[in-house]
Amino acid sequence: MALATGRFAIPAMRHGPSGARERLPIDRLRDEAERLVGYLPALTVPALRFFASNARGSHGRRRPGSGDSFWQFRPYLSGDEASLIDWRRSARTNSLFVRQNEWETAQNAWLWCDMSASMDFQSDSSAPNKLERATVLALALTRLLVSGGERVGYLGRDERAAGGSFALARMSSALEGESVRAASADFPAELPSGRSPFLVLIGDFFGDVEVLNRGLTRLSQSGIAGAMIQVIDPAEEDFPFEGRVDFEGPEGEGSELLPRSEDSRASYRQRFAAHEEWLESRVSRAGWLFIRHRTDHPATTPLLQVIQAIGDPALVRSAQC
Repeated sequence: MALATGRFAIPAMRHGPSGARERLPIDRLRDEAERLVGYLPALTVPALRFFASNARGSHGRRRPGSGDSFWQFRPYLSGDEASLIDWRRSARTNSLFVRQNEWETAQNAWLWCDMSASMDFQSDSSAPNKLERATVLALALTRLLVSGGERVGYLGRDERAAGGSFALARMSSALEGESVRAASADFPAELPSGRSPFLVLIGDFFGDVEVLNRGLTRLSQSGIAGAMIQVIDPAEEDFPFEGRVDFEGPEGEGSELLPRSEDSRASYRQRFAAHEEWLESRVSRAGWLFIRHRTDHPATTPLLQVIQAIGDPALVRSAQC
């Protein structure tokens, strides 16, 4: 998009006639997400065990464990602490009974992706398209979370979070539908409800600053825990352009021709850094994990950082990958 506009992303430079966006190759992206998860077996298992054993949240595991909801009584066993005995239940018989609560673990997770035209950008064939990388991250996160017994939903489309293979199929359908609709929202219009949801936002967050500011203010006031993954193309940060370059705004911002684009590199990078500093500060103020992820870097790091953040809110901190 044009450098003169109030947005911060590098424009998608058209290499052919523009038109309706193609449908995301969701089957290929889902396979890529499965391969990505498969790269991490030694790392994901400890992470999943970590948040499964440490997190406290809204839904039960249908088994005894740490939680607030009653699950069942069981006979007292040698070695049990006397404080565990339910004396009212035990008084009904000649036996001692222990009260067990239901194991409750991490809260429902909600995902949202920016599917606007600014995400449909790829400066070099060696790095993936931003939209496809964001989609793979969302699908891989869904896969990891449901493998840990969590429930996942797509914010703004699903009424409630779901688990198992159904959640992955539903997430695929939601992402494919959003891409076809070519949503232009820079920030989700609504926030998840219910007890202690965890929200993951994925996008470039180069949109209108006022929209972003209002959205981040709502997050700070809501008390919702979450993570923001900013997906950026290498060219958006480095501005490697030389010579005469025509920048075209993918969302109707117009175009701007720079006869010597290298002359704008220093001012652009300064402006880009200022936006990143502002965004990171606002996200951190909301108590969220902020992850800056370049498409030329491995996608495994943000996945594990989000998984750990869900398991232990103390791990929420700013990160770059």
